Amino acid sequence: ADFATNATYQIFDLSGRVVSGGNISLANGSNTIEVSTANIESGNYILKLSSAKNVSNVKLAILK
Repeated sequence: ADFATNATYQIFDLSGRVVSGGNISLANGSNTIEVSTANIESGNYILKLSSAKNVSNVKLAILK
């Protein structure tokens, strides 16, 4: 992040259903986010990260 901020994340399956989500705090600079996938099946997903100034969507593959 270019500045410290609060953000939300959502993980969507490919049908658009939210399978996980939560709130996180981002520090200025590079951030690493750990999200439990214990209750999510293996497969392809979209991770959406939203803050006050930015929204990012990333392809996510979960393999167990």
